Formats: sequence, structure tokens, C-alpha cells
Amino acid sequence: MSSSLNSWSHVFNLAKGKVRTNRIETKLRIPEDAVTSSILETMHTTLDHLITDENVWKLITEKIYTSDDAEFIQKEINQTTEI
Repeated sequence: MSSSLNSWSHVFNLAKGKVRTNRIETKLRIPEDAVTSSILETMHTTLDHLITDENVWKLITEKIYTSDDAEFIQKEINQTTEI
């Protein structure tokens, strides 16, 4: 039976440590020959590099509250998981 048809081949290879995982590189080189140490730092570094206009950055990071804001109700939250 070929490995594509044998449902146990993946489990066997996983147990042997032969399964490769696709790694997404999460580190960026930053000034002074250092690298980012977390996905969050990488995201901030990327955004800081791409968004140089302080007004745009403020619009993105500032929370917006309006007089007609309403809290989510449990029914609405449950509906999102049903989709």
C-alpha cells in the first residue's frame, strides 16, 4: 500500500520525528545587528517601518467610542461560531 493510501504512514512518521512542519519565519533583523524576539515585536517592527505617518498610526491604534456603542450579547457571539 502506498504512503498516500496508508492512513498510518503519517502517524508512523510523526512518531519517528520525520514529519517536517512548515515554519513561518517570525524574526526580523533590526538595527545594531539584533533580531526581533517575538511575533508581536516582529509585527510592531513591520508596522513601524510601513506606517511612517504619525496621523495614520494614531488612527489605527486609537480606540473609537461612539454614543451608540453597545456591548455584544451572548446570542451574537454564539452566532459567529455557527457560521
